[in-house]
Amino acid sequence: MSRVKIIKIDEMPASPDMRYLSELPEKVIEKIFRFKRDEDAYRTYLGELLRRDMIASFLGCDKRKIEFYYNEFGKPFLKSSEHCCFNISHAGAYVVGIIDCKPVGIDIEKIEYAEESLPIDCMHKQEMKRLESHVDFRDKVHYFYLLWTIKEAYLKALGKGLSKDMSSFCVDRNIRNEITIRDEETETRLFAFYDSIKVGDEYILSMAGNSKPEYDSICDIVFLKQYGLDKK
Repeated sequence: MSRVKIIKIDEMPASPDMRYLSELPEKVIEKIFRFKRDEDAYRTYLGELLRRDMIASFLGCDKRKIEFYYNEFGKPFLKSSEHCCFNISHAGAYVVGIIDCKPVGIDIEKIEYAEESLPIDCMHKQEMKRLESHVDFRDKVHYFYLLWTIKEAYLKALGKGLSKDMSSFCVDRNIRNEITIRDEETETRLFAFYDSIKVGDEYILSMAGNSKPEYDSICDIVFLKQYGLDKK
């Protein structure tokens, strides 16, 4: 079963609590400090802590000794365990992570109700037709974000990022709301399970993997307290 953790940032702090920053590798710390906006730095910081916490729980290892390697597309992996697959995403008030023994991907996006901001030209031709069939604008926007987040999760599970054309595969959803993907570049069904849920009132979260996800929600303050690196 895929495990998904959802961290909600209750209120973006004026001075973000980064007491565990020293536990992160120097390159990651440098990356965090390159952000000009405190909220971007804080989300990235939480994301880095989250994936280490999930991996440590999954493998029963010391979170401070986890070392990441990266493929040619920038996807992180562990050389020490090929059966530990993980992914993180963050947007606005949420940071999310997923972990399983097989490849997984996750994406969360904040819904923006501005038609001119919808990059529908990157959609598959069949997806374009379905989008245009929505008469109600809000329904159209919701359906777009469902497609977009599923596509992002699929690409992240593949480990290829945006090097793969998003219009080269199509997201399908039947009358039972079951989601599948038709990829014109492969005849193989790469992932057996897709899921999409609404988080709060303004966000859509989607995942791609091979098993049903188990969701766990928590706020950032509780997560930081549970992280436990300051315990003696």
